[in-house]
Amino acid sequence: MDSCLMARDGKLHIRLTGRHPFHEDAPGQDPSREEIWQALQQLDLNEYRQIVFGGGGEPMYRLEDMMWLCGKIREKSPVDLRLDTTGLGDLLRREKTAFQLEQYFQVVAIYLPVEEQAVTDEQRKAIRHFAVAAGLFVPKVYLVVPESSTKEKKKACQELCLQTGARYREEDWAS
Repeated sequence: MDSCLMARDGKLHIRLTGRHPFHEDAPGQDPSREEIWQALQQLDLNEYRQIVFGGGGEPMYRLEDMMWLCGKIREKSPVDLRLDTTGLGDLLRREKTAFQLEQYFQVVAIYLPVEEQAVTDEQRKAIRHFAVAAGLFVPKVYLVVPESSTKEKKKACQELCLQTGARYREEDWAS
């Protein structure tokens, strides 16, 4: 399978970019949307229960390409689409982004940073705002923390869920 695609647990993950706002950029060049689409055309998308945009980088850096791919996928399959994000799309792009997800996405999962000290007040505010806004346009919005998080981190995430209307989820980030 192409390096920008990874199948796992009945889901197909699409890695649009290695760029991430909380980590050093991954080396290498991002695949073009045409290259990703060409790789997707080799697969039966209906075999997957979900297609996930994410997997190492922040997909919102490439919002236009992601939306183009969503349109192409939707022409071929009714499979659920999920966005895995940091919730910083508005801040990174300097524009409102949540409303653009309405047409295609059924799920948005906002992965909260592990290292709290690395998050600025501006980023915290942007994540909170995005969680609320995404909830207006996408049926399911999750705030996700690692299972290995401290009790304090988990409690803070649960409180943020209450404030934003998002659902709480823990995941094993080691796998």
